[in-house]
Amino acid sequence: MFFKKELQVTRNAKECERIRQMLDSAGIKYSVKYGIGSIGDPDRSRGIPGINYAAEEQYSIRVSRKDYKKARSLFKF
Repeated sequence: MFFKKELQVTRNAKECERIRQMLDSAGIKYSVKYGIGSIGDPDRSRGIPGINYAAEEQYSIRVSRKDYKKARSLFKF
């Protein structure tokens, strides 16, 4: 964890895949951490109609610190 730097956080699975493909093409090693983000109080939002629970999913793409500048140059976030 100390040797990795967060490149991007997204809630879109397609965007995450696009970033992964570009990093693969450039030969940059990466890791993706998948988790649930917070949209207010999670206990209160369960069972309420109109809440998009898929929006709570979150992908954190991390690269090594030495590759960060190179990876960042591939994207215009």
